[in-house]
Amino acid sequence: MLYELLSNHRDIAIVGMCKNAGKTTVLNALLKELFKRGERVAISSIGHDGERVDLVTQTPKPPIFVEEGTLIATAEGLLGRCDCTKEIVDTTNISTPLGRVIIFNARTSGFVEIAGASMTADLPSLSKRLHRLGADRVIIDGAVFRKSTAGFGISDAVILSTGASYSADAELTASDTAHIVRLLSLKGYGGRAREISGSLSDEVKSNPNVRNFYIRGALTCSMLLPVLKSSLSRPLRLIIRDGSCALISRDTMKKCDRMGIELRVRHESRLLFVSINPYSAYGEHQSGARLKKLLEERINVPVIDVAEVR
Repeated sequence: MLYELLSNHRDIAIVGMCKNAGKTTVLNALLKELFKRGERVAISSIGHDGERVDLVTQTPKPPIFVEEGTLIATAEGLLGRCDCTKEIVDTTNISTPLGRVIIFNARTSGFVEIAGASMTADLPSLSKRLHRLGADRVIIDGAVFRKSTAGFGISDAVILSTGASYSADAELTASDTAHIVRLLSLKGYGGRAREISGSLSDEVKSNPNVRNFYIRGALTCSMLLPVLKSSLSRPLRLIIRDGSCALISRDTMKKCDRMGIELRVRHESRLLFVSINPYSAYGEHQSGARLKKLLEERINVPVIDVAEVR
C-alpha cells in the first residue's frame, strides 16, 4: 500500500504536527518497502533524528534502520553513532552544529543517526548530489510543521504525521491536522504578483488596483490581522512559496475565507498521506480507530495508523 502511495515522486519530505508523531516509524516503513522493491534510497534530516531517547521529552524513540546500499547524508559528528559499515562517498560544505554534512554509502545494514541541512537553500543542492550518487528517491525527515518551513522547497511530495502527542483531545488533534492538510494542499499560482516589501496592510492600501501579492517568507496571523480588520472592498490573492510558509491558525483562515482572501503557492506539493500515532509520549493515548475516523471525516487524503506499517 505504501509503495502505491509514493507514485513517481523522487523527493519526499516527512513532517510532523508535533514531536513524537511517528515520523521515524513512517521513515523506517518506507525504507523497508523501497528496499524490498529494489530501489536505492537516500535519507537526510532537517533536525537530529535516529537518537534512542528524545532530547526534549526524554522518552524512548525508534531508531532509524537502513539496509545495505542506502545513502545517508548526516553530520560529521554523528558518523560514530552509525553502526553500519560506512563508505564515505562525498563531503559537502553544508555546515551543521555537529559538523559538515558527509554522505556515506551503507556497506552493511545497521542503525544510523542523521542530521543534515537545516537551511532551505542547502536542500536542493543536497538532493541533487544524492541523486547523482545513485539515489532513486531522496527522503528528508523534516521538522515539526509549525516550527520550521524547511524541507518543502526540494520536495514534490509530503507526508504529514500526527497523533496523540499533539493533544489529549482527539477532536482537537483531528481539526488542527485537517487545517494543516489544507495548507499543504494549497493550489499553485504562477501568474504575476506584486512582491511585498513592507507591511502587507500598507501594500494592500497603497495598491488598490492590485489583487495578487507575493509574500517572501512566512505568512503569519500578525501580518494578516490589520488586513482582516480593515474594510477590504476587493478579493485578494496572497501567494507564498509553499504551504509550509502559511503559519496561520484555523480561526485566521476562516476569516480569510469570509473576506475573500485566497491563499496560493509558487511551489505546489502533493500530500501523499497522513500517518497517525495513537500513542502519546506524555501517557495520554488515544484510540487509533477513532482518530483515523475523525480525520477521514475531515480530509480527502489517505490516513494510515503507524501501527499498521510497523
